[in-house]
Amino acid sequence: MDDSYLTAVAVIILLAAAFYAGSMFSTNIVTPTPSGATATHVPSVTPTPTSTPVVITNTRKPPVLPAG
Repeated sequence: MDDSYLTAVAVIILLAAAFYAGSMFSTNIVTPTPSGATATHVPSVTPTPTSTPVVITNTRKPPVLPAG
């Protein structure tokens, strides 16, 4: 049961993260708000070990905005 649940959650999170990252990349330059949203979004995904590596990869793009 736990495996199925984790898998479902991981898939949903990955899809959401991918979509969110894509949307953020476009809106990022215009609105600085997404940066704050990302920080809040990451902790939710962190608990799932399977998603963590993927999330880290997607999260790597947003930081470019604050730096620039």
